[in-house]
Amino acid sequence: MNRRHSIQLLYGKSQKKMKNPQNGYILNPEFTSIPVAKAHPPKRRDIQGLRAWAIILVLLFHYFPKYFPNGYVGVDMFFVISGYLIGMIVCKFEVLGRQALQTFYYRRAKRIFPLYYLAIGLIFVVMYVCLPEPSYDINTSSGMKAIFLLTNMKSELDPEQDYAKLLADAEDLFTHTWSLCVEIKWYFLVPFLFMAQRRLPISAMRFFIGIGSISLFYHLISTDTIAFNSTFARVWQFCAGITAYVATVYEKKNLRPEVNNNDDKETRLLLNDQDENENQDVQIMAEDRRLLPYIAYFLFALIMVTFSWSTEEPHHLRIEMSFLTTILIAIGEYYEIWILSNALMNYIGNISYSLYLVHWPIFVTTKYFAPDNNLALLIGIGLSFLTASVIYFAYEQPYLKLGAVKIFVLIGLLFVASLILTQPSIITNRIDYERKFGVYDLNLEKGDPSKNLSVAVALNYYEGMTRVGASNAVENCTHVDFGSKEIKAPFGWCKMPGRHTGKVKFLVIGNSYACNQGHIVYEAFQNLTREFHFFCLVACEPLMEKQDGGCHLLTQWHDVYNQIKPDVLFMLHRPIMGMAQLDETKPIEQDDVYQQHVRMISWYLKQDGLLKIYIQHALPRCLTYCVGYINKWILEENKPLRFAGDRFTIHNEKWERIRFEHLVKMKTCQGKCELFDYYPEMLNKKGEFSLYDENTNLAYLDNTQHFSKFGRDKVKVVYKRLAEKFAKQYPQLDSVSKKSPICCMSGRMMSLVNPSQPAYGGDSPQALSLNGKTKDEPLGRFRVAKRELGQIFNNLKETVQELESVYNAADEKIIQKEHKDGVKALQESIKTILDTFRRDNMKCVFFGRTSNGKSTTVNAMLHEKILPQGMGHTTCCFLQVQGCDEEQGYLQLDDNPKRIDLDMLGKMGHALSSENSDLPAMGQDSLLRVFYPKGKGATTNRLLQNDVVILDSPGVDLSPEFDAWIDKHCLDADVFVLVCNAEATLTQAEKNFFLRVAKKLSKPNVFILNNRWDASAAEMDNVENVKKQHMTRFQQFLVNELEVCTEREVAKRIFFVSSREILDSRLKERGLVNKAYQMDGYQERALEFQDFERHFEQCISRFFFKFNFLKYYLDMFKKL
Repeated sequence: MNRRHSIQLLYGKSQKKMKNPQNGYILNPEFTSIPVAKAHPPKRRDIQGLRAWAIILVLLFHYFPKYFPNGYVGVDMFFVISGYLIGMIVCKFEVLGRQALQTFYYRRAKRIFPLYYLAIGLIFVVMYVCLPEPSYDINTSSGMKAIFLLTNMKSELDPEQDYAKLLADAEDLFTHTWSLCVEIKWYFLVPFLFMAQRRLPISAMRFFIGIGSISLFYHLISTDTIAFNSTFARVWQFCAGITAYVATVYEKKNLRPEVNNNDDKETRLLLNDQDENENQDVQIMAEDRRLLPYIAYFLFALIMVTFSWSTEEPHHLRIEMSFLTTILIAIGEYYEIWILSNALMNYIGNISYSLYLVHWPIFVTTKYFAPDNNLALLIGIGLSFLTASVIYFAYEQPYLKLGAVKIFVLIGLLFVASLILTQPSIITNRIDYERKFGVYDLNLEKGDPSKNLSVAVALNYYEGMTRVGASNAVENCTHVDFGSKEIKAPFGWCKMPGRHTGKVKFLVIGNSYACNQGHIVYEAFQNLTREFHFFCLVACEPLMEKQDGGCHLLTQWHDVYNQIKPDVLFMLHRPIMGMAQLDETKPIEQDDVYQQHVRMISWYLKQDGLLKIYIQHALPRCLTYCVGYINKWILEENKPLRFAGDRFTIHNEKWERIRFEHLVKMKTCQGKCELFDYYPEMLNKKGEFSLYDENTNLAYLDNTQHFSKFGRDKVKVVYKRLAEKFAKQYPQLDSVSKKSPICCMSGRMMSLVNPSQPAYGGDSPQALSLNGKTKDEPLGRFRVAKRELGQIFNNLKETVQELESVYNAADEKIIQKEHKDGVKALQESIKTILDTFRRDNMKCVFFGRTSNGKSTTVNAMLHEKILPQGMGHTTCCFLQVQGCDEEQGYLQLDDNPKRIDLDMLGKMGHALSSENSDLPAMGQDSLLRVFYPKGKGATTNRLLQNDVVILDSPGVDLSPEFDAWIDKHCLDADVFVLVCNAEATLTQAEKNFFLRVAKKLSKPNVFILNNRWDASAAEMDNVENVKKQHMTRFQQFLVNELEVCTEREVAKRIFFVSSREILDSRLKERGLVNKAYQMDGYQERALEFQDFERHFEQCISRFFFKFNFLKYYLDMFKKL
């Protein structure tokens, strides 16, 4: 019995349709309470419309990623639609047995594979006809994966397989098949999920919500590669579509029993009573559903316009769009809105499968023949629609009418044809270098490529194509695991092993160039080396803040720098985004790329102990598949390369060379920054730049734009000259540390006074970490020094005690009274010093107005959300955070030793808590001690582990009792931090407080954090002027009013940060939150916060040493 007939039997009325005001159709309101009864045509037109908009978004994203960076959500919409349709198909089977499974899989195979394998075959034909021979390698490999449905099986260890990089390169013709591979694997899985659900005592809705929730959780905790490509990490989107079907159709089919002629009288009477009650509900529901078309249009508008098309949105957009699509599908069960159901959208939806398969190879081919030509790309979109239409009418519709035998024969033939097409040697006359020239058997050392072109071709092939992967790793370098899941060897961080006799610590950073050419830097500077480190990230430029899609990893240049503290820094990279064109009509200072360069280099120039920054100059690049083109020309022309000219060279280096040359001429850069250039070494006899050696016919670059062995050998002389010049410029590197009054201390003790001298040689890579291991940190050095000094003075105390006992036992005529008094005075000095060491903390006090973000800043520095934070007046009293050795933290009132559970902190310390009526009253000058486990969070709570006590305060605008606050809480403080609001100016209340502090303490150490600087992201045009205005006021306050530092020192006391961004980012790194709040320019603010932390730690350790130890030490030295 069909659905319409069921309704007629139930109600005794014929079904009527009414036109709604939103160009859609609504059932007669009398019947709309039964969702399965609707007036849709057999194929839902709104579903086809959603398909159309999804494929349009995908096309815009692929063809114009700069203008439509968020179009990737089209694929997510496809997955939700697929979930809905597959749910509808499977639910039609009353019994999911063998026959149902056979029917399901046959229909899926018939719908997908004939067109899929035809498209693969056509793509190969396009490759052989239109693209150059060097492109065959990558596409035959990826094509084989597509044939066996493995395109979505990506390795995290191979950055070349990163989807963003594949899109940016636009060389792989089969990149887009990943989504079909995900979907086909889902088709295999879904019947078994329904079988499991039907065997469990749980509704379909709850079951698929549960499965979807598990998948979504897996999606959120997985790495980007897995979350993007894994079928299991995408199941939640398919389940969203299923729930749309289940909610609107499947579980409501059996809400009412069907009435037939055999029903007894009592059942009919009950149903008639139920009808009367439901008729009243129907009228109410019909009134409510009149809002649905407006909701549908609103949701569609959200999908289209609520996020910026010109700026890439956060990853959560994928989740939002998936659920918006789900709601639109559910609404479509009752209403069809015109924008989805019109004829044009239905047509595009019909050809969407063909269009998806053909658009990407057409894009790759178009980009090859006309790179960066928007008109050509528009023509490519038109050609994609035309090709998809032809395939739809001439092939897709006809084959769907074929029987089962013909379908399987067709699939088999296309499958075999696709496999054959993956073999270029069968299809074309492509040269097999291994067989023709015996690459692996040829004695390459004895062959003469200058005389024998075959040897040149073989060598170019061997070094430029076969050994490309090997050239990406620094030879003999030991990889350092620093906890990153995304960055794997040979990329990331590595250190040259063994002991070195030199005095200089080197760090080479950059993109894959740093790994490709790093070893020749090491060879040149080896005799000067104490330590040599490398850190390379594929497609990432160390002088760029804004990275392209290929650099999806977190660029951690400064984190590595802070751990290694090098004396010399090399920036070895091939500019990518830096090659952007320069507007020569404007001053270079207004160029966005140049501004990024300045900001990035300025950070390094502020670092202590850095002697030199070497920057690799920009070079022209070679054509894509460089070695393939060079070898092809040699074989076709049968001539040496000196006759080839510069046909293989792309001169796009001009703009970046101009920027670099201006950069090293900056006033702050002069004397420290130096460009080094390969260009002069790569000139031919005519003085022209050449990518090959005209004498030997060997290519300097390989197929990935890296330097081959021949190229690296060519430019070694550049580094040799740099090393010789450096040695002459710094002839006495072993004498940079001057002797001090405490010269008798060990090297570890000296590192406390002179932080440029590390406490540890760093032979063990385990001593280094991006997560904050303490051995090479200022606080870590101080803690080690304090412990060892304490042991020294304990031994000295015992020695003096022995001396005292000898003096006391000796005859007074031999030992004079003044000598005994001297021993007692010495004992007092030692006791004072030991008491200083027994003070187990260094104290920092945070002040500022209410709601400036003091507590958030403290939490960010501790990498933990410890203190209560929020809008408005949050902190109601003084909260002192210090480390404890217990596994469980606790609270203590200042005047009560009783321990209070740490969970009570939010109630006792929060000004807005409504649950503290039964707790001790906390006045504004009260002190609540927070003892937090040092080991909790392991390496993150570095401050607590190093005995730093942090005091958070109420807002300085809440009480005029400054003197009482200072006397009670601040006289023993080592450092003060004033947290200001970037959206306001420095207030008189804040000034008055620190003026009182300066009267009571001589030259207190004061840092100013201009917090909430993320607000500047909304006013980027005026941000520098605002920053300059704040700096002027802060400088005037610290230098002229407080007189706590000089104009030279003030730059290291004022910072512009966003504590909320830093806290979120650090919690996300530890897996405590899923998404981190970040605004434009976050990286610069993050670096500024790290800079503040570094100077803060140096200041607090030096100050404690100088004023709490050194004066007693020198006094004791005089007595000795």
